[in-house]
Amino acid sequence: MRERFHRYLATVSAISLFLLLSSACEKSPQTKQASEKEPEKKSRAEDKLFNGGVIGYARTSYKDACRNWVVGSGNNYSYEQILKGAEKANEFNDFESGKALALELISRKPQSSKAHFLLGKAMYNCIGGKETEALVEFKKCLSLPSEGNYQAEACEYLARIYYERSELDEALKWLDKSVDYDPEHVSVYRFRAVIYSDKKLFEKAEADFNKCIELNPRGLMSYYNRAKFYESIGKNKEALADYDRVIVNARRSGNATKEEDRQAVVFKHKAKLLSKMGRWEEAIDSISAAIAISKLLPEDYTIRGELYLELREYDKALADFNQALELSPTMAPEAYLGRASAYEHLGKKELADLDRKQAASIKAAPAEKPIYDIKRD
Repeated sequence: MRERFHRYLATVSAISLFLLLSSACEKSPQTKQASEKEPEKKSRAEDKLFNGGVIGYARTSYKDACRNWVVGSGNNYSYEQILKGAEKANEFNDFESGKALALELISRKPQSSKAHFLLGKAMYNCIGGKETEALVEFKKCLSLPSEGNYQAEACEYLARIYYERSELDEALKWLDKSVDYDPEHVSVYRFRAVIYSDKKLFEKAEADFNKCIELNPRGLMSYYNRAKFYESIGKNKEALADYDRVIVNARRSGNATKEEDRQAVVFKHKAKLLSKMGRWEEAIDSISAAIAISKLLPEDYTIRGELYLELREYDKALADFNQALELSPTMAPEAYLGRASAYEHLGKKELADLDRKQAASIKAAPAEKPIYDIKRD
């Protein structure tokens, strides 16, 4: 039963990690500095974006890209106007427009390093993704005289492309170069730490995770990532300490709702770790704290139900599995299996058999396939 429980927790952890990463990305000092600048006049696309409009269609024409992002009158836009438009398009994730505008920039100034960088960024992130073409543009950008402070980001993109090709040494080479360009870019150290960990270079990985915290000591993601790293190498005491730091720091944040969501995710991971360590009562306290925040997540009740099974508190386990199934009656085979176990221990074999059959039918049902994969920025 413990093996099944930990497999289930691993699945929940992957989903929770995605949610936390989506909501808790840290800004590097460079990004923070840029965000504090005086706001410029909005483009048409920005107005459309803020008012709930849809932008960023595939194969956006240069004319449409100008209409959306280039601020100015008439149709004869200057190089500088198009450059600002391309930067804005990429900033707001309209990479098809960014690509159209960057191509125009290169047609006017083929040796513009900044234009090749903007094109590489747009091509990498656009619908369908063109990593090979983007790689060429980023390398071209770095081979030309600099026109600004974007080389570190170009190197990070190159590292990302090579990482996706499983060329870890090449990815590390470009991350090292990114650090040379910008030694205070938090995301680069985090990325490099992940690769070091993949290569089992744990001392180097730990040093980079520590560097993330040194650069941004209030960043929740830095502590969270280090906690996951410590857990992966068996440093459970250190991992628990970092989970607690995330929880404490989240409470001090001004955005109560957002930080409570993060706390719930971390409480769940902490419960998982405590359960691995056999500290069932503490694990129940942790997952109960997550439930007090989120309330309506069926997997939280399933986790706590499994923990109650470990403590042989079958009535409490049954109550939690019932709550999980009330919230999600058709998508929770683990809850049916857990409830079957509780029923069996309570002497209700027929009900246990029915739940196992229900769990088997859910597992046998074909999974829905996504229409398309969303490319991660």
